[in-house]
Amino acid sequence: MKKLVIDLEDLIIALTSNFDSFEGAYFLDTESGELILYSEEFAEDPSYGIPEDIEDNPRYLHIIPLRSHDTFVIMEDFIDTLGSNAMADRLANVLKGKKPFRRFKDALYEYPDLPDRWFEFEHIALTHMAEEWCKDNNIQPIWKDTTKEKKL
Repeated sequence: MKKLVIDLEDLIIALTSNFDSFEGAYFLDTESGELILYSEEFAEDPSYGIPEDIEDNPRYLHIIPLRSHDTFVIMEDFIDTLGSNAMADRLANVLKGKKPFRRFKDALYEYPDLPDRWFEFEHIALTHMAEEWCKDNNIQPIWKDTTKEKKL
């Protein structure tokens, strides 16, 4: 396995991004660990520094986003941690209706401590998925510590 320093938060964003409004994709530079947001619009502007061969060069690994089913399962798993109560029933019913992703987030805020619990649970699940993605792509990630950078 190739060891590579990667920003975990950036990889999570890449894995959970859907590009409905424009043709785009994320790529991982397997030499530097940098995540690159690619779109034809960006590629045409040299100031973005997107490699011309990003789509053809094996150095750049295309990151296919998670399926909506994967994120749906995370919500179901979270509900399972709540036990049998009104909160769990409310969230489970939301998942059965239209627009479950939006309605789930709205329903979380009906319970004061639930959003924080959800975001922590979701981050742990997405971290696991990022680790699995790396493993599937023969990469041993060394998660870059960006906490110091973000404080500056």
